[in-house]
Amino acid sequence: MNRKDWGKFISPSVDKQTPFYRWYLYKHGYSKRLVEQIIAKFKLKAGQSVLDPFCGGGTTLLAAAENGLNAVGFDIMSFPVLVSNTKMLRPSVSNVEKYEKKFTLEKIRVTKPYSLPDIKIFEKAFNKKTLNFLLKFRGKIDDIKKPALKNIFLLCYLKTLEKAGRARKSGGFLRLTKARNASQKKIFTQFTKFLDEVKTDLKAASKLKGKAQAKVGDSRKISSKQKFDAVISSPPYPNRHDYTRVYLLEEALGFNKNDKEIKWLRYKTLRSHVEAKKQKFDATGYVRPAKLTRAIKKLEKKDLNNPKIVEMIDGFFEDMYLTLKNVKGCVKAGGKVGFVISNARYAGVPVLTDEILRDVGKQAGLATKEIILLRNRGNSSQQMKEYNRLPARESLVIFEKSLG
Repeated sequence: MNRKDWGKFISPSVDKQTPFYRWYLYKHGYSKRLVEQIIAKFKLKAGQSVLDPFCGGGTTLLAAAENGLNAVGFDIMSFPVLVSNTKMLRPSVSNVEKYEKKFTLEKIRVTKPYSLPDIKIFEKAFNKKTLNFLLKFRGKIDDIKKPALKNIFLLCYLKTLEKAGRARKSGGFLRLTKARNASQKKIFTQFTKFLDEVKTDLKAASKLKGKAQAKVGDSRKISSKQKFDAVISSPPYPNRHDYTRVYLLEEALGFNKNDKEIKWLRYKTLRSHVEAKKQKFDATGYVRPAKLTRAIKKLEKKDLNNPKIVEMIDGFFEDMYLTLKNVKGCVKAGGKVGFVISNARYAGVPVLTDEILRDVGKQAGLATKEIILLRNRGNSSQQMKEYNRLPARESLVIFEKSLG
């Protein structure tokens, strides 16, 4: 099935002016409109429940709650959980303004600094003066006693980090540029700009019709007594994007103490990038699908720029088997599971992720209802130069748990 009219809703940039969603546009996510299209297709009604095992920026959770559904999301990283839960908050504007009065440049400059995490990126991304200011700013946020307000101020603060120093998000990595560190005044101005957007949205806010919450958790071992009516999510694509690097600054200044913690988190993430490692999960019942075997045999004959790519792709689908098997146990009989996913290509070899995922879902005990083409994605300039243009499908794969 082809629904390219939905394709424009995949990008989170669609929500750059949408209240609450704009509080943080999580890269590689999708928009409110796409979630609403899937909700309508699944014929979900107010009071029913939705699970998102890869909640990212919380778009599924917020869209579900706005439409009267109750939702629970999980993410293996802490920063996306903060983003997701913060978007659900509806404190009074007067309370936000009360705490805002305590945030002036002068008061931040005399605050006790937040303890510097032992993570090397800080030495490269920020000069000493900027880093000292950022740590004092973070310390000021820690003084806030009310959790909801603290989360809002923390999110606005974390949004300033990328443009405060030299580190920039680039594709699936965090790269160091020649950019100069921003002045203290500019960092503070950015913070107040973000906080103004929050206040604007809160002034016009109505109460959410449903309830939603995000938790730290691994999609391969989610434990939930609740049975959900549907799953709407987007797993990391098997494209080598390492979110522990993309969001390293935010994770480090929000939740992690040292490089060891970050590395351990990186190893535990889904095997969609080459540094993730196989974990001790029981994948009994999983057999590598034939389409995957054919792709791997072709890749093994290629001169890949990273020898771990084959291992990554193989491990990705085993992890998706574990995820789908786990998800099946969380869904009611007759419940729908919708995953937005993209095909990949390495050294000119296409990896048909949507079709392979269909076969993996069957092994996990889920019936595939349909694969809907949302759009065709371009290739990297290097891929096109060497192997010509071969668009990669971005699809919505829909499964169903049988009534039996």
